[in-house]
Amino acid sequence: MTKHLRKLMNKRTIVVLLLIGAVFFYLSGGFKKEHASDSLTSSTPVKRFELSAKAELRPANEGYAVVIKGGRLDRILKPAGTEVKENEILAVVDETERKTQLESALSRFKLAKINYERIGRLYRSGATSREEYDEANSTFTVRTAELKAAKQELNNSLVRSPLDGTVAMVAYTIGDVTPDGARVAIVEDRKNYHLRLSLPRKDQKALGDKVTVKLPAALGEVEGDLRVLNEIGEGPADAIVEFKAEIPDQYVGRWVDVTLKGREANAASLQSRFSPAD
Repeated sequence: MTKHLRKLMNKRTIVVLLLIGAVFFYLSGGFKKEHASDSLTSSTPVKRFELSAKAELRPANEGYAVVIKGGRLDRILKPAGTEVKENEILAVVDETERKTQLESALSRFKLAKINYERIGRLYRSGATSREEYDEANSTFTVRTAELKAAKQELNNSLVRSPLDGTVAMVAYTIGDVTPDGARVAIVEDRKNYHLRLSLPRKDQKALGDKVTVKLPAALGEVEGDLRVLNEIGEGPADAIVEFKAEIPDQYVGRWVDVTLKGREANAASLQSRFSPAD
């Protein structure tokens, strides 16, 4: 009985070992195939391109600092070249006159409040009439509205920055009279730029999403993201390359010679991005 059991166990052990060996062989073969595929992919040459073009160098974001209520420009707090934060005050219009109006409205409000509170105490104690209490309440309501309007008027005379950036220019000088809604200053984000350029259709197939831009003079190279604006048609395509860099003022807003370098996009991407619509 014992010998028979040993033989049976030996047979089962052999079967198990054979199964393990078969599985290992299969996995080993698949692993080699996978590596062979990876090796083939990695050895495929990457096509690269280099294009020269003229491009307009602009801040990627800029905005106008507007005065809501126009008037005489009294003060310029942030001249051109100053770095500012969003909503920071750049200039003030009719400051003296509107401050005087606010002080007068505040004084009338305080008197009306004192009188309203005094009449209220007398009315609650029965020492004055309802008509006198209503009149004091009405006056206090009017003075409250006048104070609110005076504060808003002063606030409307403040020219605030629309974004974080640098004041590029102030369009008025002290003493000038600005109309309502005047664009008093321009503020630019001088950390993020874009190059706007036109490219022939024959060159578009060399463009990928990521490009290196060689800027003029000693500005060096920057990495950027390419975005094509008009993808359909036969004429040149407008494109924008967005990037971060420190750019001297003399280059901003000008057309410059640039060189774009990068890796060609794959065929499927090119077809979807640059082929005319059916």
